[in-house]
Amino acid sequence: MRASEIFFSIVALFLCFLFLLLGLIFLYMPFDRALLSNVATLASLPSFYRWSGWICLVLGILLLFIFNRKYSRQYLLVKMGGKRAVSMEERVFQALVEKVMKNVFPGVLVPCSIVIHRRKKVEVVVGAPFVPFEERDEKLEQIETFLHQEFSLVCGYNRSFILNVQFKNE
Repeated sequence: MRASEIFFSIVALFLCFLFLLLGLIFLYMPFDRALLSNVATLASLPSFYRWSGWICLVLGILLLFIFNRKYSRQYLLVKMGGKRAVSMEERVFQALVEKVMKNVFPGVLVPCSIVIHRRKKVEVVVGAPFVPFEERDEKLEQIETFLHQEFSLVCGYNRSFILNVQFKNE
């Protein structure tokens, strides 16, 4: 796990717990007159605190769900021959793409990412360095061939994949 992922996970968890705590405090306020009198009242109606509490609780739960879905790992079920199937994490595909990009563009750090779609199709997104227009078709074929070889040899993924390559301008 990268440092930025850990940081965002901690921030997301803190934010979710903050909303959950605020929701519980707002729900508890109408029942505790001492707490209610010590806090500057925004509204004199207990229903204000009840509605604020429910809104904060629902928002906290919703944020927990959203952040959990965003940072959960994605797996792809790949049949390895016969009836045996293996779950492959997207980071395996990411490492293979980075390896191919080092071979195709030596000495250049090429940003790339992997997206696994619902229909179990792999999408490879690459931000390639500048290549003259005449050589781009050849580079695209080379990238596609190398990726297909790596995916099939290492992962057993023989299906088609989506390749998005954006070449930089001079």
